[in-house]
Amino acid sequence: MRVGSARCADRTPQRGVPTMKVRSTSSRSAGFGKAWRVNLETISAIAQIVAAIGVVASLFYLGAQIRQNTRSQRSVVVDSLTGSLIAVLGPQA
Repeated sequence: MRVGSARCADRTPQRGVPTMKVRSTSSRSAGFGKAWRVNLETISAIAQIVAAIGVVASLFYLGAQIRQNTRSQRSVVVDSLTGSLIAVLGPQA
């Protein structure tokens, strides 16, 4: 068994072979208590809620923009029809 091999880690240490202790990087060892421990499922759920709120907000914004564009296009069409009507009828004064 080689000391540097990847398979060495899952076997029991042999006599005379130095072993390494791996330090945990969990939130508990970083000084956070149980109240601050957050798992990936909680982070994922929060991210999904934030994304859903963002989608709803963007839909409201899109609706407002479409309404404003529709009003603008109507005024352009009315102005164009008025100009065409004046051109066809001519000045009547």
